[in-house]
Amino acid sequence: MSNTPNVRKMTRRAAIAFYSTVQMLDGHAEDIVTENVKTGDKNTTRKIIPFQFGKPDDSGKLLNGSKIRYNAARNLAILKEPYDAFVKARDGHINQLSNGKGSIEKDDPNYTEVMLQLNRELERLLDDEVDVIGLLDLPYEYLNLDGNPNLSPTIISALLPLISGLPTE
Repeated sequence: MSNTPNVRKMTRRAAIAFYSTVQMLDGHAEDIVTENVKTGDKNTTRKIIPFQFGKPDDSGKLLNGSKIRYNAARNLAILKEPYDAFVKARDGHINQLSNGKGSIEKDDPNYTEVMLQLNRELERLLDDEVDVIGLLDLPYEYLNLDGNPNLSPTIISALLPLISGLPTE
């Protein structure tokens, strides 16, 4: 076992994208409609239905789903740092370009020029390479893709660099 931490080099843009995508492993949204039988009024609420992670055993019971949840939670904590650093830098640039107002107003006579300058700076920040230390892989066999039809290909493709044990066919 090595004492060298797992270091992944990536752009800040990629780290932020991972941060947003790993959050999607919380579950899928479902609208629940309830009706008051006396009045006929309907109420719609949105509920997050958690994904069912784990590897099915011979009886179909899911085992080790906690591994995915833990690894995702750990990755969120790690990826929050580059995300927060970007937000802080972005807010600092906005504050500087707005002369301390904290926002760039459309009625500012230099609005277009200021926005171009801000966008150039933000693109530079997003393209900077960062070291992300300690990300954990998400084992393919525990994602339970057959049991999670709402775990979309869009989410899976965005997470591919973090998924280990991918099937070869």
